[in-house]
Amino acid sequence: MDVKDKIMDTHNIKQPLVTWTYIVIGLLAAALLAVVVWFGLDVFNLYKLGVIRPAVSRIRRRPGSRPTLVANQIQGWMTFRYIGYVFHLPTNYLATNLKITDPNYPNITLNKYASGQNLNGATFVQSIRGAVAAYEDGNRP
Repeated sequence: MDVKDKIMDTHNIKQPLVTWTYIVIGLLAAALLAVVVWFGLDVFNLYKLGVIRPAVSRIRRRPGSRPTLVANQIQGWMTFRYIGYVFHLPTNYLATNLKITDPNYPNITLNKYASGQNLNGATFVQSIRGAVAAYEDGNRP
């Protein structure tokens, strides 16, 4: 056998069926599958606990449904518009009852309005709660 035959013979070596490349790709695929299953189970558990809800339930919500709050849950971060919306108040009910003349009404938070008028924030929020409670008491069916 001469040198030329030896060179040709080395090109005819059969490659093993399972190479390191296939092993690495298989391990990566298995790891990806494990992560996807873990994530799916985690999301399912959060759904069962009520932490998350599907978007479909929000889309199919009956028209006009609003968050339900009671007057004692009003907080300073809320805007006058939000309070009016949640409690079904007439458009200028709070402005009329509390003599609010701010040009940003109803798109200003209670805290921002109180600080702009040099009012105590907690006392002002309490007065809003009282006004809303009075409206609710006077308009119960």
